[in-house]
Amino acid sequence: MRSIVIENEVVSAMERTASQGDFRANLSKGGYGRAINLSEAETAMCIKAAKAVGLEFAGVDLIREKMGQTYVTEVNSNPGTGIIDITKKNNFEGLIKFIETKSNKTESAPSDNKNNEELENENAEEASLKAIER
Repeated sequence: MRSIVIENEVVSAMERTASQGDFRANLSKGGYGRAINLSEAETAMCIKAAKAVGLEFAGVDLIREKMGQTYVTEVNSNPGTGIIDITKKNNFEGLIKFIETKSNKTESAPSDNKNNEELENENAEEASLKAIER
């Protein structure tokens, strides 16, 4: 299982299954997944694991044995994006909100929607700086 932790919350979770003939359930290795809900104990385990390695944003991998016991197998600081397609929850939205709150900013992230005049001004400014450097 893979969960995404942001600060004190599991924002999404999925169960991964290996493709036939392979033992690896990684999506990048041909595995597939489905959205799941973790138990309260598993959720707490994920949050505690992320904190244990000093991460406020993490992908925490769990494995459940047949007898029902769950273990943390890995904590990732760069958990990938495959979980977004599977759970239909964009964890980056929550991450941006967390960062804005943590940095005490209320404004939104800047937009990449610049008009032509702004782009031309930036290009002219960059060109003049390069000319000065020469």
